[in-house]
Amino acid sequence: MREARRAERSERKVDSDHENTKGKLAPLSCFRDQLVSVSDWSTVDRDHRHEYQQFHEPLNLVNFSPFLASTPIVNWQDPAVRRKAEELAVLDDPVQTARACFDFVRDQIKHSRDFEMDPATCRASDVLLHGTGYCYAKSHLLAALLRANGLPAGLCYQRLSIGDFGPPYSLHGYNAVELPGFGWYRIDARGNKPGVDAQFDPPNERLAFRLQSAEEYDFENILAEPLPCVVTALESADGWLGVLNNLPDLTTVDYHCRELKLRNRGT
Repeated sequence: MREARRAERSERKVDSDHENTKGKLAPLSCFRDQLVSVSDWSTVDRDHRHEYQQFHEPLNLVNFSPFLASTPIVNWQDPAVRRKAEELAVLDDPVQTARACFDFVRDQIKHSRDFEMDPATCRASDVLLHGTGYCYAKSHLLAALLRANGLPAGLCYQRLSIGDFGPPYSLHGYNAVELPGFGWYRIDARGNKPGVDAQFDPPNERLAFRLQSAEEYDFENILAEPLPCVVTALESADGWLGVLNNLPDLTTVDYHCRELKLRNRGT
């Protein structure tokens, strides 16, 4: 499994210039009320969420609109993305629709490092057009396909060690989708290979990677927009190798500044 991680990630962290880069996205603090606390929210029955929200401030989870929006990165209003979403839709069955979208992105969109494929993609429409992307880019496409089918979808991140133990580290991107009867459910369409076996099996969570050291984290927050450092790393790279040599990372100081919470931590 660690060999799979090592192949996916570079030996360099994103430098501090990413924090000051003037990108297309606003700082994460601007999306503060788009962050979902899964540990609180997923335990609440769908019929009682309004009542729960009234007495558990500052959670603001009733409005799913940010997780259905078409944005510059999760651009599901693109005609090709909409057509693919329609092809994948299962009539009157949102869970099977979500499964079909997941299977398509996991199995048909090639992971850029695994297949050494250019170009470096970021926008959902570009990932679909070129049929390739890193884990982050694949999560943008999956979010777009789910949103196009009326399913609230967000972006999630882990921080993982590149080698067997210790630094350097990098982020890993995956998704969460709000499923009828299940609530927010986390899915990882990174792409399977030896040592990686991510599945769609609600309510069981089957992500690509397990946390194995104390500096590896799984962030609790579900974001409506990708982290700015992720967008910068993808959009500034010259091909798949450029991304590999400059994968994004968040230090402890970084994630505290962004009000990200830890869901799980390695040991």
